[in-house]
Amino acid sequence: MLQFSKILKSLPVVKNFQSFSLLLVWSAFYLSINLFTFNASAHTEARSSFSARTDGTTINFDYRLNAISIVEMLKRENVTPHEISKSQINNYKDAVDKYLSENVTVTNNDRACTYGKSNFTGYAKAIDKVVVKIPVICPDELDELKIDCSLFLEEETAHGITSTFYHIRAKEQYVFWGHKLAVINVKKLFQPEERKYNSSGQYRGAGRPDKETLDKMKAVSLRIQEENRKLNEQKAQNSASASTSANDKSETTEQAEKLENALLTYIKQGIVHILGGLDHVLFVLSLVIIILTWKRLALILTSFTVAHSITLALGVFNLVKVSPYIVEPLVALSILFVAVENIFKKDPKSRALVTFGFGLIHGLGFSAVLQNLGLDTGDMIPALFGFNIGVEIGQLLIVAPIFPVIIWINKNRHDSYEKLKLIICSLIAI
Repeated sequence: MLQFSKILKSLPVVKNFQSFSLLLVWSAFYLSINLFTFNASAHTEARSSFSARTDGTTINFDYRLNAISIVEMLKRENVTPHEISKSQINNYKDAVDKYLSENVTVTNNDRACTYGKSNFTGYAKAIDKVVVKIPVICPDELDELKIDCSLFLEEETAHGITSTFYHIRAKEQYVFWGHKLAVINVKKLFQPEERKYNSSGQYRGAGRPDKETLDKMKAVSLRIQEENRKLNEQKAQNSASASTSANDKSETTEQAEKLENALLTYIKQGIVHILGGLDHVLFVLSLVIIILTWKRLALILTSFTVAHSITLALGVFNLVKVSPYIVEPLVALSILFVAVENIFKKDPKSRALVTFGFGLIHGLGFSAVLQNLGLDTGDMIPALFGFNIGVEIGQLLIVAPIFPVIIWINKNRHDSYEKLKLIICSLIAI
């Protein structure tokens, strides 16, 4: 890593905006070099995912593994004498299969399930993931499944792993953040009602009884007294109405609980992404440290929120695609720009507009994180909504304790505020 601080100190004293522009060009140049000289272990907030679909007593696992994490694992396990490229992962199928079988164990009623032969696709450049499909065969009918996942615990930073479990029409989602055991009661999973259609594509319902059945029904009805018939009909109607209402309520409750759980999961992911990423914390700090009124703060935060919400949605629905190799350096440059602008401009008039522009870039970064969680089509809306809420909560958790302190220091210790702002923004820029 280049000693950027030494280079910065070697520059002439900056006294005007032209010098500020020169500093920004120097900073961007050396930041670009540093980004391409990072060791693979410098990656943060790695994400992997897998789905598991049942087929009788077999569970078919479909992994989407973070490529850099696999490269690090191979080196850590002494499989490779030196660091390899992502495309070279395809040469180490057996090592990857062994790592998965040792770190994802499955039991059914506490009896061990065994791994079958894997279908190793290897590194898929389009999604920047290592794709592996492995069947796991259990000895008995699936009942109480336990999936024990300890993948990538050796990494210095937390590695988020999301999984989706499918059984017939049931669908459950789990998040493994560090070592975690998922216990799945397969026979008790909620099974949505299967939709049935006739040949014309309409819902298939009960048909009209034939003539013989109708005649029998009439004969039976004639043998029943009118009073009892009316009473029985009333009881049947009341019973059917109560049963239908209870079933509808039960199904609605199950679906509501499932939606609520998914929403809470993605809200948590949004909060963790903001608070767990130094780049986002520094960017928010750079934005608010120069703001001195609540009205201005609301304008800046609203501008950022609207902007990143737009590109987050566009990215999740694949309407806009930008490579992470472009987005990540731009995110870093946005932090540098705001921090250095704070040093040379006491009251940047265009801060709201600049924030909106950078918000569009950050939104693309958020969408990449959300897509790495392995979303299904039906999860996109709650995932998008929940993750966005989580991002906003994370931002407020940063701003809420800091902003009142900034206002107080500026009001009561203005000279100290100016010095503190200069020091903090300089450190962020460096």
